[in-house]
Amino acid sequence: MDDTSGEWASLSDAAARLGLPEKKLRKRIKRGTLAVRVRVSDTAVERASPDPTGPELVRLLARLQEENRTLAGQLGFLQAQLAHTREALTQAQETIRALEAPAPSPPTPSPPPAEPTPPPSAPAPRPSRWRFWRRG
Repeated sequence: MDDTSGEWASLSDAAARLGLPEKKLRKRIKRGTLAVRVRVSDTAVERASPDPTGPELVRLLARLQEENRTLAGQLGFLQAQLAHTREALTQAQETIRALEAPAPSPPTPSPPPAEPTPPPSAPAPRPSRWRFWRRG
């Protein structure tokens, strides 16, 4: 069967189209009473029965090996790109350190302003509850 034939649907969409609960659909897939295609990465793998036959296993193995080779190539490319980016970042940080202006010296403290002289002290006010019977 061609990988591009038919229409792709999520499990919940397929359950709604078939009028079944999603849990029941999962059980039918697990038992093998419902043929499904599962999308793996950008490839499709057809699962028609729970126990694939010899030719199906060989085809599946070849497809997975090809996908592994592709992913290994992508991983190598990304690792090289990461190493290059790290090197560029290190060089940029060194350039920034070289271009940074020296820290300004702290300003010299100015003398504090002269405090105004306090007014002459006035006699202390009498307490509000002055004891008039005590003369003293």
